[in-house]
Amino acid sequence: MVTRELIRIGRIHAEKHQWDSTKLENRLKPGKRAVRKYLNAIIDVARFSAYERLFSLWHVIHVPFIFMLVISGIIHVIAVHMY
Repeated sequence: MVTRELIRIGRIHAEKHQWDSTKLENRLKPGKRAVRKYLNAIIDVARFSAYERLFSLWHVIHVPFIFMLVISGIIHVIAVHMY
């Protein structure tokens, strides 16, 4: 949709300055590339946000497991030395 608008504006500008189709296409390539890079960057940020939330949930689940592991390790060492 953004590239369609870019092409539409490019065609208007090309008609005004009497460009042929190859010159118009050469002028539009960097714009299309910039739009593509921008949209890919937005997608990467969205993916990063999803992974960040997932990692946050991983902490919520695994921190209690660490405490249980430490406590069970201490109890195990005490029980072994008392027996």
